[in-house]
Amino acid sequence: MNAFIKTENGLFKVYRHGLDWQVISPDFERWFSVWQRDILGSLMRALDSVPGNDRAVEIVSLKGD
Repeated sequence: MNAFIKTENGLFKVYRHGLDWQVISPDFERWFSVWQRDILGSLMRALDSVPGNDRAVEIVSLKGD
């Protein structure tokens, strides 16, 4: 797991699969492209897709990138 976010709708996990981000929870799944020139920006876009995510997210580290 590369990231997670907790909202009023539950816990959402984010995994990086090569050139894609996968955002999942028990009843939600979406895929997003990883932008090679802006990996952090593409992760933020994926996290913005999470239902109920209406607050700012701080990314501490992108280990391995």
